[in-house]
Amino acid sequence: MCPVLSFSTVSKAGDHIIWIVEDDLDDSILLQEAFIDTRVPCLIQTFSDAINALQQLGTCRREELPTIVVADYNMPVMTGAEFVEAMCAHVRYESIKKIILSTSSYLFDKKDCLKKGAHAYFVKPSNYPQLIDVAFSILTMNT
Repeated sequence: MCPVLSFSTVSKAGDHIIWIVEDDLDDSILLQEAFIDTRVPCLIQTFSDAINALQQLGTCRREELPTIVVADYNMPVMTGAEFVEAMCAHVRYESIKKIILSTSSYLFDKKDCLKKGAHAYFVKPSNYPQLIDVAFSILTMNT
């Protein structure tokens, strides 16, 4: 069974299951709080690296899979782009929204992530209200 930790309001079927893959603990906590502050019901689980997240994906039953994965671009061992590419290699994960959130504003990095299968690429904003806006955009985007 794939554990999912709830950091949000009471959830029900159809709520978002969000996995945050972020090696920086402070950024991970801020992003969790931003999703919670959107007031959109969701379940959130965090991973400090992409390898662990991929291993966990492999143990989940279909109904336990995340609906959204938000990964940092610049992570050691496996970048966010490589993580998205690995997810895209499996049909089982095609319905998961794959989002990259990064400090990098380089067009090459964005194009690389989108080419490898990310649905969207967001630059980490410089303030918390903007981060809430990004979280809301992620939750409400159509793919």
